[in-house]
Amino acid sequence: MSNLHEQRKWLEAGLSAAYRESDKLVVNVSSAVLALSVAFIGQVKDPQNTLAIKCSWLLLLTAIAFVLLSLIFEQRERESRISKIDQGIEAGDEGFRDEAGAWGKVVFVLNLLGMATFFLGLALLACFLISNLK
Repeated sequence: MSNLHEQRKWLEAGLSAAYRESDKLVVNVSSAVLALSVAFIGQVKDPQNTLAIKCSWLLLLTAIAFVLLSLIFEQRERESRISKIDQGIEAGDEGFRDEAGAWGKVVFVLNLLGMATFFLGLALLACFLISNLK
């Protein structure tokens, strides 16, 4: 096995770990922000700009859903790649290239959408907080 092949596997493992860490961060922070904002809105006597916080909640929940979907599709993508590698090994194809297919692209898009909706949700939450701080 070539040094470049080993380096590529190491980089792919690191990239996968980075995706998982960012996924955990989005889910944990979104969940905490949702809980805190629900508690905060109960303390505000006359909340202003409630559309912002409602949209924020919707976006944060959507971010969590995108992250969970990306994890499901990542599992499918890995299973597909393992199957292709096994077929290449059985066929004696030493030059087989392991590349992410359509599932990998879906995972990438879901991760981007999860991050985008997460940051938009935080921005709308900030708008709500700013308009209600007195």
